[in-house]
Amino acid sequence: MSTSTDLKSLAPEICSLICQDPILERRDLNSSCFISHSFRREAQRLLSYRFPFLRGAGRIKAWCLSLKRRPHLALGVRDLVLLMPQQVAFHADATIARLTQALSMCINLKELTVLSQSRRRRSQQDYSTSMYMFGELPFKLTKFVNDYFNQDAELGKFLSSQMTLETLQLHSGAHYQLRYVYLPYLQTLACPAHLFDELSHIHVRRLRLNFELKAPVPYEAAMLNSHYRFRRYRAGLTSLAIFLKRKPDGRHSHFLEVMDFVSEWLPCITHLQIHQFLPIVRP
Repeated sequence: MSTSTDLKSLAPEICSLICQDPILERRDLNSSCFISHSFRREAQRLLSYRFPFLRGAGRIKAWCLSLKRRPHLALGVRDLVLLMPQQVAFHADATIARLTQALSMCINLKELTVLSQSRRRRSQQDYSTSMYMFGELPFKLTKFVNDYFNQDAELGKFLSSQMTLETLQLHSGAHYQLRYVYLPYLQTLACPAHLFDELSHIHVRRLRLNFELKAPVPYEAAMLNSHYRFRRYRAGLTSLAIFLKRKPDGRHSHFLEVMDFVSEWLPCITHLQIHQFLPIVRP
């Protein structure tokens, strides 16, 4: 006679204890939502504060106030995604001060993603907020994605304090003082092609380069054919993705040049992507 227990019939208290196991990651909790109503209820509750996804000033403010009232919840925050509003809304009602205080409580935070709330209508104003608020925060990240904050000297200071980073993704705004950033554990780098000169001293295994829509063809060709820039990756780079953004009347992507360059200078490549995007022309 079978003595197996149906997981759907477990008491809510047992489901809660199972879901609260600290070894469970985001994908594990997502899968738990499909087991039963009891599992779903507890898994969704844990997802809301261990891996919060906050959109807009209102949600960010509510999350900060929640951590202030219940500081013990901050210890469980490992992965945080912020969809930030424009600067005016962000500074209103002391939201920036509340967010800084909340982040200072998240000592176990490992992955931080900061995006612009209006990504399709992005303006230069979205990048006008400096990263000074990240100056002395206690967490040590393994992943950082920045598509919102102005990438000035404060960015270099912040990255220098996060030597544990394994994944780094930066947007296409202005970049300064990144040439001396040291990230010994970095494995994955995604950045604009024009920033690669400042970060080419960092060894990675996976690299993604994005070319601007207005990038001149000579610069693009020189970038893709420069063994000088890639010489440090000859033995270690295994994955390369190149995103080319051309004008409707521009040249074709340098597909053959890329293939010749990879075969000669990057022999360890096992995964290669070459994408070409054309802007949508509306009548």
